[in-house]
Amino acid sequence: GKIERYGEVAQGNVDLKRGELKQTRGDTVYDTKRAYYGYLTARDIRIFLEDMQGRLNQAIESVERNLEEETGESRQSDLYALQTAKGMLAKYVHQSRAIEKISLDGLKVLTGAGLKAELAVADDRIEPVAFPQIELAELQSRALLERPEMQQLEAGLRTRRALVAAKKADRMPDVYAGVIGQFNYASQRERLDNPYLNDPFNGGGLTPVVGVKWDSVFGATSARVNQAQAELEALNHKKAFAVAGIPFEVGEAYANARANHDSQRDLAEGAAAARRWMVASLADFSAGLESADKVADAIKNYALAQTEYLRTVNDYNMNVAQLARLTGELW
Repeated sequence: GKIERYGEVAQGNVDLKRGELKQTRGDTVYDTKRAYYGYLTARDIRIFLEDMQGRLNQAIESVERNLEEETGESRQSDLYALQTAKGMLAKYVHQSRAIEKISLDGLKVLTGAGLKAELAVADDRIEPVAFPQIELAELQSRALLERPEMQQLEAGLRTRRALVAAKKADRMPDVYAGVIGQFNYASQRERLDNPYLNDPFNGGGLTPVVGVKWDSVFGATSARVNQAQAELEALNHKKAFAVAGIPFEVGEAYANARANHDSQRDLAEGAAAARRWMVASLADFSAGLESADKVADAIKNYALAQTEYLRTVNDYNMNVAQLARLTGELW
């Protein structure tokens, strides 16, 4: 059984490499999604904040004009409040531009296009993906069956079992049988028909061979078997830990996805209310019914609510991507 067992060991190693390839593919898909959603989020935040900057600049120009004309409709503190909000917005605009560029460059690298290539995405804005319509228990079962790490673990167990059997077989001798033969022919030489003379240039023959080959260092052979058995036991304990740990990882990702799914939905309503608050404050400010600090608060709260909404959508989409990754799905 030596040849058979060592053949199983070789096949197990092939399966391990295939599992590593599948795991690498899953990591690449996950990294691409992270760069893609990150780019959409940064671009949406930048466009939104640039629009907010335009609105804020109009309010600042209105206050500066009132102060120059000394109409009494605006105070110096109003200008300071709006300028403070402008500075905060500028910071977030610069950050979003940097993240937008980094994410796009990451997409170029991950897709193999190259940093100098032109690359455009299909989506106009980031949108929350559909929540998985599969029960948590089913997702956990899929992870235990289809996750690359579990497939590698099964391949490793088969390899270790075959290796233990091969090491045990190494205790036994190699028994072999064969045939040794030769054939010689010289076309320009006369053939000798005398049975008492051997002509090495014309003739042939076959000889059967049977033998035993036993290479064994008795103490070392037993030690190799024990080592292989210990490695198999260690892998069995690792499998037991994985069977307990993988469902926990899937459950954690599922809980995070559910939380961010509900959060982005509520934040969308909050951002819509904050927008109405800002629009109403700007209208009242233009009519002289609202102070600038109240307008600045409305603008800052709207900016905070909208950016937090977009970031939560990005986090939710990545939670779903992580869930797919943990259950062994590539897409």
